[in-house]
Amino acid sequence: MDPMTIPGTVTITVHDFDALRKTAVEKELKEQRLTKSIQEVEVFLRYISNTVDMQRHIEMFNNQSQFIKMELDKEKGLRLIPAK
Repeated sequence: MDPMTIPGTVTITVHDFDALRKTAVEKELKEQRLTKSIQEVEVFLRYISNTVDMQRHIEMFNNQSQFIKMELDKEKGLRLIPAK
């Protein structure tokens, strides 16, 4: 049995229940943003795969991306950073 699963019932206030539902909605929005971020990166990588001047294109991408930013590190390669 999963250690986080405890048989029984729980009583919570309506306020706490609403907060729980709000958290579920926020989770869904985060998943949608992640999916959109992945799509943005895929489009960018397809475009950049035949390009020489990557830094200029990374800057262009960062200006247009709503959800993530990219950094080109000579030692670590391309890093993805959540947008603020």
